[in-house]
Amino acid sequence: MPKKLPVLPKDYNPGLMDRITPHFRARELWCPHCHVLPTKAFSDMLESLRVAFGKAINPSSVYRCEVHNKAVGGSRWSAHTYCNLYDEDNGPLGAIDIKIVRARKRDRFILLRAIYTLGFNMVEIADKHIHAAIVPKGHPMYMKHYSGFKSK
Repeated sequence: MPKKLPVLPKDYNPGLMDRITPHFRARELWCPHCHVLPTKAFSDMLESLRVAFGKAINPSSVYRCEVHNKAVGGSRWSAHTYCNLYDEDNGPLGAIDIKIVRARKRDRFILLRAIYTLGFNMVEIADKHIHAAIVPKGHPMYMKHYSGFKSK
């Protein structure tokens, strides 16, 4: 069973522009409702994804508290709510939605290769974003991979 980890020291209050990794600012990863950040381990995983991809990543959603997840119509099983958990088998848990509106096909392929190489175990490819998550074994979305392209 995943363990809940402390996300940040209680006295830490990052500003909007504070970098929490070399390529991500706090406001890109925190919950828009409560400003809680994902664990350092998951933030570092996203930094590794950015480095492996070799280009900027534009996250549209990372951590969501239960209140924010419900407000945006997220699933009760949403991996976005797991960003403050750690699993013995899978390591840091959580999810990121990456905007890919103007991404070239080659860039999408390189990004997906990086996602799979780093061990993300749930991937959804949609028209305007890629959802990549790490969820624990036993989660309904564990090892699920979807392509949600809409036909024109």
